[in-house]
Amino acid sequence: IHATDAKDLSSFSKALCIDKSNTLWIGTEGSGLYAYDIKNKSWNIYQSNSLQKSVNNNIIRDIQLDNDNNLWIATDGGGLNKLNTISKEFQYYQYNATQNNTLNTDALYDLHFDKSGNLWIGTFNGGINILKAIQPPFFTSRQFDVEKKQGLRSVLIIEEDEEKRVWLGTDGGGIFYFDLE
Repeated sequence: IHATDAKDLSSFSKALCIDKSNTLWIGTEGSGLYAYDIKNKSWNIYQSNSLQKSVNNNIIRDIQLDNDNNLWIATDGGGLNKLNTISKEFQYYQYNATQNNTLNTDALYDLHFDKSGNLWIGTFNGGINILKAIQPPFFTSRQFDVEKKQGLRSVLIIEEDEEKRVWLGTDGGGIFYFDLE
């Protein structure tokens, strides 16, 4: 497929994944979320400025599928969006200063599901947030040394190794890991 096959794939692709129904999901940096049905060669576009229920921000940094075929969408400014790929219903998880156990920022960069089903969320200036499979839903760790100007401030990439360590790459703060054992 070519970008010209889509109606308005005007910004570059930031994230890709294919779900169980053979739909290619494309997260873009500025023009929203695109779904390409590989079998039927047809497009659906989800943009925050559309009238339909959709993503709440068009800057998408990462997308991941969970075991239930839900699409999790990290946006830069709109927090975390969850799309049920069957019903096409959206849920939104955003920062709320008046509530405990919410995201601590809406600027999200990277998503990673660990083997327990927890969703690790790398943020800009919010450290790491974890959407736990078991309640309460969010855990936040900032671990930032203000004097040394290093630590978990802007987490840009998350990976898990075979020894159940989750590695976090930061913007100028180094590399960290959490030992899940």
